[in-house]
Amino acid sequence: AEIFGVTVDELLGEKSALLEAAINDNIEACMINQSASAEDVSAVLPLLKPDQVSTIVANADKLNWEVIRGMLPYMDEDDVKEFALQAQGQGEAIGMFLPFMDGDDVKEFALQARGKGESIGAFLPFLYEDDVKEFSLHASEWGENICTFLPFLCEDDVKELALQALEKGERVECFLPYMVEDNVKELTIKLLKK
Repeated sequence: AEIFGVTVDELLGEKSALLEAAINDNIEACMINQSASAEDVSAVLPLLKPDQVSTIVANADKLNWEVIRGMLPYMDEDDVKEFALQAQGQGEAIGMFLPFMDGDDVKEFALQARGKGESIGAFLPFLYEDDVKEFSLHASEWGENICTFLPFLCEDDVKELALQALEKGERVECFLPYMVEDNVKELTIKLLKK
């Protein structure tokens, strides 16, 4: 802003209590006094330092889920998990939090979902590959379609699961798009020998 000879308020188009508090390193007081609106938070969030974002997060009980959604890319993973737990406790879906969570935390939520008999399909893109494999080994007993897991597994794991399915006499067509040619050839040869 200084380079162009304008104030940050002029760049934002209006005066912001939260931006003023950030400049004066007084965000907590601004949040406690509730002088920062959801619009203020959304507008100035990209301009804040990580510790200032954490201060807003710590006082976020005054914000709604839509504002928090906009804050997720700027949050620490531990803060994201805390909000996911709050949302879950209020009966809210936690899908919006998953891309910003640590893989181990995603696994924890996936295990909770499994414990309730729910599908874990929405968690798969955000799990570590080893965790996806671990879950895939239980797919049939959980009533999950193994094909759901395949896009999130490495080629070797897909091959291993395809060979296991073949040994059990199960269909293997859904594995093929996720296998390299040499593995498809090996699978075909084993299929022809049956």
